[in-house]
Amino acid sequence: VPTQIDLVNARVDLEGRNAILKWTGTDPNKAMIRVYNSSYTKIKNMSLIGDAVNPPLAAVLFDNDNAALKGTNEKCTVQDVLIGRKYLADTDSGGSVNNGTPYGRVQNGILVRAGSYGNNDEHTFRNVVANDATVAGFNLDGDQHIWTSFENCLANGCATGYRLGSNVTMYNVQANRNSVADIDGIRNTEHQIFGLYIENPKLAIKSNRIS
Repeated sequence: VPTQIDLVNARVDLEGRNAILKWTGTDPNKAMIRVYNSSYTKIKNMSLIGDAVNPPLAAVLFDNDNAALKGTNEKCTVQDVLIGRKYLADTDSGGSVNNGTPYGRVQNGILVRAGSYGNNDEHTFRNVVANDATVAGFNLDGDQHIWTSFENCLANGCATGYRLGSNVTMYNVQANRNSVADIDGIRNTEHQIFGLYIENPKLAIKSNRIS
């Protein structure tokens, strides 16, 4: 994938059938897949691997409004997607996270951008593994994506595992070897957690309101 794939003004069911997409671009401000103004879009059954030298902004970006359009991405789903590697132990050296530079590094696994009119809400992330994200495995950066749910997701070897700026519900959520925090609540939000499994934590839950 040499440049960003844009899903714009469409209701798409992007079924990978276990396909592998490898990022070969060099623009750090571009994502592998960008979703804009495309409610009910589904991204399923694929591996999205970045680049250790030029990691993309995100594997999947749910974008916000811009000067011309407001847009909405409500009720989108990402399911059965592996981000950052082809396999959990896939690195340049062929070893584990402690043995070599990760082969498919990204800045964010899934990034939901803030935006006053973005309506990036009611997302479902199911059976998604985010590896080696330099910012966050799952980054809900603003306040216009409430009622999101995480089901059977893993943030592995990231800086922050789950960066949450909205109300979310989490079911059987997992975190491993994240270097800053496993869950970082960055605003006044409500998080309901039903099953949280953490291995090799530095800081399990961090809460720091920002304006």
